[in-house]
This record gives sequence, structure tokens and C-alpha cells, in this order.
Amino acid sequence: REVLFVCRQVLEVFHKRIPKGPCLGYKPIVLVKDDVPRAATNGLPEKYIVSLTCLHTRRFNQLVYQFAHELTHVYISPYISQPFVEILAVSVSLVLLKDMHALWRSIENLKMRSYAQKYLQYRNQIVSLALERSNLRLELQLSECESNQNSDESESKRQLAQIQNWVQQ
Repeated sequence: REVLFVCRQVLEVFHKRIPKGPCLGYKPIVLVKDDVPRAATNGLPEKYIVSLTCLHTRRFNQLVYQFAHELTHVYISPYISQPFVEILAVSVSLVLLKDMHALWRSIENLKMRSYAQKYLQYRNQIVSLALERSNLRLELQLSECESNQNSDESESKRQLAQIQNWVQQ
């Protein structure tokens, strides 16, 4: 029951953020547990299939993140998966984690209200991990620039340092 409650809240918050609806129109969403989160129609034009890895758990923060991510695919198109769509799906998921934190801070159920902070913690954990990975990539690029004798080393280092500062902010 709680999982269904959380999924309904995600749908409501998502719709407030993106009120136009999915590009293929409104259809029933069937949630299924699977080893990999994904959105699809499975050849069924009258409904969307959303697979989540955490459907039968009480990890609501992961549920919100995955469901919001897959809903983004539903809204854009369950047939398209490319880097730009993934960036949008991650961004929307991070926004919804923040929205759910705000919503649950004032929820009547005290047990659920105590969970509100976990939404922000999970969001911060994902952002930190992404920044850490970005920083590693920038360090690799920096070392590649140093080994490239045809490039202007000082200019490359300066540009990469600017990018690193921007990513860390």
C-alpha cells in the first residue's frame, strides 16, 4: 500500500511539473518488478509498462528516483533512449526527489514524515557521485593534454581548471 501511495504522489508531482502529458498520450501505467528499470509499451498501444528494481521494497527514495526517471522516458517517448534523454531523465528525477522531500516534510503520517530527509540525502548522494565521476574524467583529460605535445599546455590546463571549478560549484 505504501509503495502505491508513493507512486501516486510521484505521478501527481510529476504532472504538476510537466502538465502537458506524454507525447503518446495518457494511458494506464503498469508497474512491474524487474532487474533493470525501463519504460516501454511492449507492443501494447493502450498502456505503458514501467519496470522498477525496487518496486517491492520500502526504499522510497530509490522508488521515487527510478519512477520519475522512467516517467520521463514515457513523457518523451518510451522508444527513445539516447544521452540527451538520459540527462533529462536524471535531472527530472533529482527535481522530484527535492519536491518529495518538501511534500513529505508536512505529511500527516509521522513515520513517512520522518522519511522526508532521506529524499534529500539520496539526491545529494547521486549528485556527489556524478561530480566525483566528472572530476575523474576531467583529470584524465588533463593528463591527456599534458602528453599531447601539439597543444598549448598552459591554455589547456587553464581551461580544464575552469571547468573543474565550475563542476565542483
